[in-house]
Amino acid sequence: MKVERIASIDEFVSLADEWDDLLEKSGQANVFLTHEWMLSWWKVYGDGGNLFILICRSVENGALVGILPLYRKREGYFPRVNILRFIAGSNVGSDFLEPIFLPNSHQQIFEAFFEFLNKIIYKWDVIEFSSVDVDSIFYHVLNDKKNKFLKFNQYDSQLCPYVNLPESWEEMLTSLSKKVRQKVGYYRRSLDRNSSYEILRVTNETELKDSLDYLMHIRKDRLEAKGIEFDKVSSLYKKFHEKIMKSFLNKGWLNLYFLKLRNKPVAFVYQFVFQGRVFFYQTGFDRTYSAQSVGFVLLGHVIEHVIDEKYKIFEFLRGDEGYKYDWGRINARKISDITICSSSTLSKIYISKNMLKKKLIIRLKNVFKK
Repeated sequence: MKVERIASIDEFVSLADEWDDLLEKSGQANVFLTHEWMLSWWKVYGDGGNLFILICRSVENGALVGILPLYRKREGYFPRVNILRFIAGSNVGSDFLEPIFLPNSHQQIFEAFFEFLNKIIYKWDVIEFSSVDVDSIFYHVLNDKKNKFLKFNQYDSQLCPYVNLPESWEEMLTSLSKKVRQKVGYYRRSLDRNSSYEILRVTNETELKDSLDYLMHIRKDRLEAKGIEFDKVSSLYKKFHEKIMKSFLNKGWLNLYFLKLRNKPVAFVYQFVFQGRVFFYQTGFDRTYSAQSVGFVLLGHVIEHVIDEKYKIFEFLRGDEGYKYDWGRINARKISDITICSSSTLSKIYISKNMLKKKLIIRLKNVFKK
């Protein structure tokens, strides 16, 4: 195995075909690992960092067999350290991040990556792997006692609920509780009787601009209701999703739905579809219509549509919100952030400070819960 570093945007761009071909062969089926998702993130959020993508090629034929999509950034105060992180590991809610690799060669590929990182340990102090599936091969290799790589700290895990989709909507309904089945029927009939609603799916670029403007409006209302200033993050948010929506629509990966009452959008579901899986990315609704459960009604229709289109897994992604558990026999994955430190004094100080900060945040949360 031969490992090299990709450090320029041109090299990153040129990897597109090989990257997605390897992702398809890997069987990882994760839209957040696609070249388009990661390149779009880098173009919007990469300022101040340096690309540090590691690629692994077969010595025999030069074929791409592994990708570790990292970037490096210098951060912190007292001490200031060089941190390696996953591309797209912040700001955009990417779940299940990990290297891309041929499954039958994972041990050799990971060892090649770790050996390379150890050889250039003077170029980094800390590696922060975010949103790693704790049941993944990558997580278990990191956690293996035989692994001679540097020790890591694991932070609190988050649940990512998902449901295995049945063959039909009727079968789905039978898996729901009696209360939820009645709720589905009641609110659909109520909306239809009182205001006549329609479900629309975005199918062309002309509809995208207005769709994104509506998403921005709903997210702003939701975040500011929680005391968060949306304007501070809105510019980059819009720039990133303009890129992703257009690209994913053209690739057939975008599923963007709206519920309209009297031709006015009052709820949306923004999700991605990729290799048999649905990624339920964002949802929102006009709070004026909360009593009519417009978000619940729309989600039901969306699930019905993706079942009809023969998708197999509905990923609710991170967040243990109660409404997700309405929809049948829910399972859940766990994701965790993992931090690896080098042997440098700076990295050890940085890790210690972060652990103290984490403990303080947990204590404050517990106080507020009480």
